[in-house]
Amino acid sequence: MEYPMKNIMESFSIMLDSKLATVKQDLSIIDAKLSSTKQDIFSEMKKEFELAIKDIKEEFTETTDFLEEQLKSFRLDIRTIDKKVKELESENQRLSTELHIIKSNQKSQPNTSEIQCRLDQLLVDINDRDQALLLNDIEISGVPEYTGESTTHVVQTVAQKLGVKLEPQDIVGVERVGPARAPGAGAVAAADARPRSRPLAVRLARRALRDEMLRNAKVRRGIDSQNIGLPEHTPQPIYINERLTKSNRRLFWMSRQAGRASDWKFVWTREGRIYAKRSDNTDTKAVNIKSEQDIQRVFGVVPTASDRK
Repeated sequence: MEYPMKNIMESFSIMLDSKLATVKQDLSIIDAKLSSTKQDIFSEMKKEFELAIKDIKEEFTETTDFLEEQLKSFRLDIRTIDKKVKELESENQRLSTELHIIKSNQKSQPNTSEIQCRLDQLLVDINDRDQALLLNDIEISGVPEYTGESTTHVVQTVAQKLGVKLEPQDIVGVERVGPARAPGAGAVAAADARPRSRPLAVRLARRALRDEMLRNAKVRRGIDSQNIGLPEHTPQPIYINERLTKSNRRLFWMSRQAGRASDWKFVWTREGRIYAKRSDNTDTKAVNIKSEQDIQRVFGVVPTASDRK
């Protein structure tokens, strides 16, 4: 009985070894396939990552190139403005010196019409130079004034209401101008007793932005102070105009008073100059107002002095 049992065990062992060998072979094939699949997956993932990184690099390069061009343009605009300001300041200094000499001479010489005429012309020239320094400026009136306000943000929001997109670098400077104002007439309630807001003087980096703001303000009349980033308040009308020198503001105010008194239909400013027109008739020409003498000559009334700023 031993021999048959031994033979059976040997046969079973051989058969088991054969099966194990087949299983090992199958496992080797599976392992090879898994390794190949793993390599394919890693290779595909690597390609995807490389493509994504390449796209990101290209987009980043395009963005930085665009920003660099914008920065170059901005710097060029600033240099141009700075050069123009220096030239105008130099010319203004020359005119001021000449005016001082004339005034000094007036004390020791008779007041002749020729000297007075030259003096008046010098005053006009100085005012023109000062106005030229404001060609990139606008004045925004009607924006309520608050302590700690972000004037730059307010200007950007007002511009957005006008359909103009202003970036922070487009705004060279913003400040409230003029002395603090008393509450308006008839203010009784505590909320109404807040001092009247001073106008915002805004200097923009480019003349084109200033012109776009003024142009859109004429089209979109009626904007107010609602939703411009200020604390809760009663909305007030907002007005956007050219910024004028103190002398031109006074002359403009006097011209408007004289125009109303004489039934002239239009009195306006353009590029810092004051114009008037009797009617909307196309044959009627606009008249340039340069002095108080012009007001009396054009409107036929004696101009009314004003301390308004």
